Amino acid sequence: MTSAIQGNEVYGGAETSAGIFLHRSSDDAIVKGNYVHDNGDAGLAMLESFNADVSDNTFENNKYGVRFSVGCADNVFSENTISNNSKYNAYSYLGSDEPDVVSSGRSQNNVFSQNSFAGAAETIKIKEADGTQFLDNVFEVGDADGLVVRFDDATGNLMKGNTGLDDGEFELKVTNDSCFDEESDSGYEPLC
Repeated sequence: MTSAIQGNEVYGGAETSAGIFLHRSSDDAIVKGNYVHDNGDAGLAMLESFNADVSDNTFENNKYGVRFSVGCADNVFSENTISNNSKYNAYSYLGSDEPDVVSSGRSQNNVFSQNSFAGAAETIKIKEADGTQFLDNVFEVGDADGLVVRFDDATGNLMKGNTGLDDGEFELKVTNDSCFDEESDSGYEPLC
């Protein structure tokens, strides 16, 4: 059964509250046309959920715009505005919960396509995830001091067709054996 969360305004969550939370096998969910802002944690949090269609939303002024952990896979984030979140606009990490469905807590093969990213201390932090793709997104400094995109222990990442990451305010940080798919635009190294 497909769950749909559409056309809502979600705001004012406490320090540890996510605006929308897809928790443990909220698979094939549709999250569309929502305005999610001013929450203490993430605009959208995902934990061990798969094949979601997250599109045409605005996630702003939260701690994290979108965060996903504990093996989230094959989710597509498209045509969203993700801006001015205080820590990260998009963030993946292993998480502290044990996975129930997958063997590893590493998120896999999530796609960000045709989104608009602006602001945040680090606009993107992909940690402990593999095969994350950023395709044809627009990046702007917004309220931040610069654009930081970080890959930490993340392999097989694809960065292609994005705009706004080629000026002097952009900083790419690649640590802990992170690497990029050979189809990535030039400048994304090392290759896997």
